[in-house]
Amino acid sequence: MLPKSVRNALDRLHPQHVCSILAVSYGVKPSAIVESVEVRCWLEFLRLTRLLGLCLAYRAAGGLVVITERGDAMYFRDVSLLCAPEDCDLPEVSTLSLSDALSLKPESDEGVDYHDIYVARELGVLLVLARLHVARTFGKGSPDRELGRVLGYPVCCVDNYVALGPVRAWHEYQRKLIVSGLDQSMPVELWAVYHAPCSPKCRETLRLGAECLEAVERFSKELRCRVESRLSCAHLAFSIGRRFIDFLESRTASVRPEVREKASEFLQEPVYVTVGHVLRPFSFFVWEEGNFRLRLTPEVMGRKYLAYSPGNGVLIMGENLETYVHMSKRALGRNYAAYASTAFRVYRCSNPRA
Repeated sequence: MLPKSVRNALDRLHPQHVCSILAVSYGVKPSAIVESVEVRCWLEFLRLTRLLGLCLAYRAAGGLVVITERGDAMYFRDVSLLCAPEDCDLPEVSTLSLSDALSLKPESDEGVDYHDIYVARELGVLLVLARLHVARTFGKGSPDRELGRVLGYPVCCVDNYVALGPVRAWHEYQRKLIVSGLDQSMPVELWAVYHAPCSPKCRETLRLGAECLEAVERFSKELRCRVESRLSCAHLAFSIGRRFIDFLESRTASVRPEVREKASEFLQEPVYVTVGHVLRPFSFFVWEEGNFRLRLTPEVMGRKYLAYSPGNGVLIMGENLETYVHMSKRALGRNYAAYASTAFRVYRCSNPRA
């Protein structure tokens, strides 16, 4: 039986992040980036990483906090200096007590979750990951190939990602899913990984996904059942790239006429409307521009109406027709609208467990 605090920390993470963390703990991957940890579960998350023997780092107060697997803590005062070439000295570092380190909270946009928590089993790997990701965040160079290596992604997928660029790499992968008909029968292993596969049938990606799920099972068979059930749900692409709303699709609930009317008002035909239980977003954030809205806060979770027009737009509403998500290819801008054909549609698993 898992301790209550550990179970709570795992249940409050997105299931893909659970796969990543446990894959690192069991040596399947050298490191991972956890993009969203809820503020209210931060201490429980720290206990989880200690239990798993992981070290972690995160940006805070303009610097970088590092906590080793033993609980030792360091603070690099100027995170921008991590962007320097790898053969340069690291920026000024201070040794902290663990309590002082914990007083330096990670960055948060909306006060709901903390972003970009780096985890690894080895301190040296952790520092390389932090240096590369900070450099990418600050636009210093193009370290995607090195990031792919330190994150343990398949070489073939990293090569494809570097050659095509992020947007096109995801678009080509999703386009191949649609053309082959796999978009409605995807193996759950493809949802257990984070990177953009070079192909829907990439053997290395499917192997990595299987090993990630096996790592979850090594930790807890019960946890694997929960994680796989959540990964096997329906996934509504609300934008281009890896931007999905995960939901458990209801096959019996009816859609009220006024819901269909509003969906037809906001979206271009053909419009599909379904009822589902929206699960925890991959990360929480809020964005609004004109009539378009992304309110991916805890309130979006639960029973919602999900309407979409493949390649054109998406609308997510609550029981009172309040809008949580409204996006269309017009909101993407001229440079990205060309990739909208793979967005605003539902991708489904071959083995749904909902």
